[in-house]
Amino acid sequence: MMMGLTGAGKTHLSIVLRVHTVEQGYQVSFISMNHLMYVLKTRDYITKSKTRYKRIMDSDLIIIDDVMYMTYESQEANLFFQFIYDKNDKAAFILISNKGRVIGGDF
Repeated sequence: MMMGLTGAGKTHLSIVLRVHTVEQGYQVSFISMNHLMYVLKTRDYITKSKTRYKRIMDSDLIIIDDVMYMTYESQEANLFFQFIYDKNDKAAFILISNKGRVIGGDF
């Protein structure tokens, strides 16, 4: 989990980690939380969302940007936690948020 002020470089650092991971031969998905919510809600109805969902589910590393940027309904929260549960022990996650504080200060 990367947390810190806007402009601190969290997304940039995650992109560097993404490039390094791909260079090691792993599949990586980078998606914003809002787009992930859209994909999760529409994967059964929209072909493009179904394809994107499959690509995310096949990933070894999933980077989710702007976590906690907006408030979500309980149905959306359930979709997100079910998604995390389904990928538990099958993928690594990097979650990026500008909400909250890091112990010892912001980075």
